[in-house]
Amino acid sequence: EMFKDLSIEEIEIPDSVTTIKKSAFSGCNKLTSIVIPDTVTSIQSGDYYASDKPFYGCSSLKKVVLKGSDSEMLEKIKHKLIKLDETFKGLIVVRYI
Repeated sequence: EMFKDLSIEEIEIPDSVTTIKKSAFSGCNKLTSIVIPDTVTSIQSGDYYASDKPFYGCSSLKKVVLKGSDSEMLEKIKHKLIKLDETFKGLIVVRYI
């Protein structure tokens, strides 16, 4: 819940982060862009409440950039995001560095 309900528009998750916890960006309705590195190995979501999803209520989100050199991990992150919410399918950009 680190960024929950904040008025941030863009964020790049640092390479030191390995987990995006449930509700992390929930309610950040001004968030338009997020960059997720391949160091993220876990994206948590609650089992019972939609608001427990890490990006619940991010209605302005237009771009999700997955960056890194670990193509296998980037694909895992992509599939996890799409499993959380089908709308991610049209938002994801993969950038290999």
